[in-house]
Amino acid sequence: MKHLKSTIRFNTFGIGNQCNHVFLKMLAYSGKGYMEVAYRADSVLAQMVRLLTMSSAPVLTGTFLFFV
Repeated sequence: MKHLKSTIRFNTFGIGNQCNHVFLKMLAYSGKGYMEVAYRADSVLAQMVRLLTMSSAPVLTGTFLFFV
């Protein structure tokens, strides 16, 4: 399981202003993912599309920069 730790990203999505935004943000941050919140019912679809668009983008990992 240790080899999967760096390849899995956690994305979080909250609905309404009663959800725990700090928890969702920290979970997404620790999982190297994204966090999105929809405050109104009519914006859930747009926010979900935004989250899925961001999370479907490839992430470049395991790279190193060497300066000589």
